[in-house]
Order: sequence, then structure tokens, then C-alpha cells
Amino acid sequence: MSVLDKMRNSSDSFPVQALFAVVVASFVVWGVGNQGPTVAPVAEVDGQAITDVEFARAMRAETSRQRRALDAEEQASLQQKVLTDLIQDMLVLEEARRLGIEVSEDEIKLAIARIFKGDDGKYSKERYQTYLERTGTSASAFERQLYEDMMRSKVRAVVAQGARVSEQEVKRRFVEQETRLTLVYTRIPAAAFYPAIDIPQAELDAFIASSADRIKSTYDAQFDRRFNDPRKAELRTILLRTDLPGVSKEDVKTRLEAVRVELAAGGDFATAAKRWSEDLSAVNGGVLGVQADSQLDPAVTEAVFAVGAGQLTQVVETSRGYQLFLVESITDAKVTTLEEATPILAAELIKADRAPALAKTFSEELLATWKAEGRPPLALLASRGLLPETVEDVGLTDPQVQGLGLAVELIADVKNVQAGAVLPDVYTIGDDLVIAQVTSRAEPTEAEVTAQVGTVRARMQAMARMELIQAWETDLVARAEVVRYVQPGS
Repeated sequence: MSVLDKMRNSSDSFPVQALFAVVVASFVVWGVGNQGPTVAPVAEVDGQAITDVEFARAMRAETSRQRRALDAEEQASLQQKVLTDLIQDMLVLEEARRLGIEVSEDEIKLAIARIFKGDDGKYSKERYQTYLERTGTSASAFERQLYEDMMRSKVRAVVAQGARVSEQEVKRRFVEQETRLTLVYTRIPAAAFYPAIDIPQAELDAFIASSADRIKSTYDAQFDRRFNDPRKAELRTILLRTDLPGVSKEDVKTRLEAVRVELAAGGDFATAAKRWSEDLSAVNGGVLGVQADSQLDPAVTEAVFAVGAGQLTQVVETSRGYQLFLVESITDAKVTTLEEATPILAAELIKADRAPALAKTFSEELLATWKAEGRPPLALLASRGLLPETVEDVGLTDPQVQGLGLAVELIADVKNVQAGAVLPDVYTIGDDLVIAQVTSRAEPTEAEVTAQVGTVRARMQAMARMELIQAWETDLVARAEVVRYVQPGS
């Protein structure tokens, strides 16, 4: 039995007239016209072909809606959606015909009158004719397409009548939307148990011998971040800007050269930076801190590493002006070899393998103790360097919890507990285990529920109708004989 058959006995009303706006939008974007000869079918639905011309027209319309260039993956996804929509539209139209749904000539005329209004709000035949001429569409083709879209709208409206939302469900939904909680929780990261894992040398050696490939792949993945340390310089700077209106570059350079002469003769760089520099670092005596050579302008890099620690660079031209640097220290680049990194990585990998089991055992002990005491067991938490955290204004309809992230299972359990309750399980959130307790729960009053239930019902009813229509259309496609001759993206 189809979705529509199951919903046939429903009596909930749904005004077809409200769907005219959808029909209008369809024509504004798509257009209709004589498309010429068909080159090839792109799909066949219960023996009826969807032509490449229809597909191309629909793709043009959808692409224009994007208002940006799509990459290859996005283009393939859009093609898949467009072809699926065409298949669904064909099946929906056939289902409307099978059910005996009709659209009269008067309804077509009324729809056209509503679409093409003049400035006075009345039907404008001139605007209708202008549209047909601009799009190269015949009146008969336009009206045929309008007829088919209105048929689809009518049958979808019939299907939507089957969407029922109970009063109990409406109230439950409103209470969920408005309820706010305070949670106390603790994250239990596996890394907290690394210090407790002792690795004898014999075991470390055995792991290195048996896991060379794993160690190598870890080393490669972390090389740039951990094992390829670039050369660095600890710097101070004085900047005189040339990117301001009316500034003479020659005068600025001359001034900074004079400052350099004073500093080379023994002047204090920090004092000079506070007096002369136009960089934000001036207030701190020109301190830039430690900078890797990759972070610096190439011209600055060349000047900085051409001198030794404690020396002044030459005056350097940058995009902002002329700069002078004091090189306070230099650290040479260092590459930690795979051989040097191997014992470090081996120990980390062994700990990463063992720590989750230790975290799980500890979390189960922690949960039991927390439930028994009715509050976070601070001494037990402190034994692992952990602390409870508090998050307020937690909702029941958002799976994202501030400080925790996506916590679907936790929120599902939160819905069923009252203030003071410790949640029943240990939850895996991200890479950590989490235990939580609801410390407060504020729900809307009965008066608030009564006052807002109408708005919530309308919103839920609209959502239920949309979901039912989508499910019905999916069911139509599943029961049809559909052959796709073209795979979008290929």
C-alpha cells in the first residue's frame, strides 16, 4: 500500500490556493517553450522518457539559482538532484491523473491572472504577452506546464492532509523547546592516563621492532609540526611607515638611517622604538618575539639572518614602510630524524593504545561513585588531574552543548531526567569520555504552554506536511520502474 493510500481517510484540511505562489515561482525561474527535437533520453520512468532537453533546461534553472560557480563535486551533486526532481515530478503528475484530480480552464485563467498583474493589481494581458515573447514560449505550452504544476500541487495538498500532529505531541515539543538545564560534567581524556603507564625498555624495544611501519607513518604525518623545526630569530623592530598619504619615502628612509646610526653608537633600542616606531609593538619597546623565517617577509628574512645575535640589521623596505630590526637571538633550524624520534613515538603509541581501556575503567568507577554520592567526587577526579565543569542554558532540542560539542546521546538521556539526577551512562563525545549531572531544570508553566501551543501546532503541522509529502514522493520513486541512462557527474 502506498503512502497516499494509507493517508486517504484523513480529514485534516489543506488549502490548495496557497500553493499558487509555488507555481508562480516555478515559472519565473524555469520558463516554458518549444524545445525542439529530442536528442536522447536521460532517464525512463514507467516507460516514459525524460529528455536531455528537459534535463538541460532544469539544470540551467538550478545553476542560475546558485549564483556562484560550482566545483566538479557540487556540479555532480546538483545534476543528481535535478534528475531526481524530474523523475519525482513525472511520477507525481501521473499519480494525480490516476486519482482523477483535475484542473479546470477557469482555474488556469485565474492562475494566469494572479501571476501577471498590472500596476493596478488587475490581470495584465500585455505583461502576459511580454513574458511569452521574452521567453520564446507559446501560450499553449505555458498553460500546459501551468496545468501540470497545478495538478502536482493539488495531489501534494491531498497527501498533506494525512499529516496529523496530536495535542500531546505539540505540548511535548513546546516543553522541550523552552526547557533549560544546567549541567555539571567531567571530560575524561585518555591522555590523562598516560603518566600512569610504565613501559619497560624490553617492551619498548619489542614494539619498535614490530611496529616500524606504524612509527614511520606517524613520524611522516607529524613531521612538519614536530620534527622539522625551522630557524628562528627573537626580534625587536622600529617601523616608519610609507603607506600613508603625503609621505616621502626618501625622507622616511633618511630618518630611519639616522636612528640606526644612533643605535649603532650605543643607543637603547627599546627607548628608540617607543619614541619613533609606528608599529603597534612600539609600546613594548618594539618586541616582536620569536619569529620563524617562514613567517617573515623574504627581504626581512635575508636581513635578519645575515647578522648575528645582538646586532642591528640594515634598514629594510617592506610593504608598510622602512623597518629596522634588532636580532636578540637566533635558533638554528633542526630536523629530528626518524631514528631520534622513534623511541618517543613508540612510547606515545603504546600509551595511546592502552590509555582508552584505563579511561573506561576509571570512568565506570567514577560514574558509580558520582551516583552514590549525588555530586561530583572531587577527590577521585583530582587523582587524575580532572575537574568538574558547569554549563548553563542547555536546551533539549539542540544536540550541540557548549564546551562539549555534538552530544546526541547525552541530550537524548537528558530529556528524561529531573534536576539532581546523574545521567545513566558514560558518553563518548569526540575523543573523550563524559559523565554529567543535571543540577537544575527550568520548564515552561502550564499557562505558557497554553498561550503558545497554537503557534507551535501550526509550525509542527507545516513540518509534518512537508515530511509526509517528501516520504510519499520517495515511495513513488521506489515503486516505479526507473532507468537512468546518464549518471550525473560522469
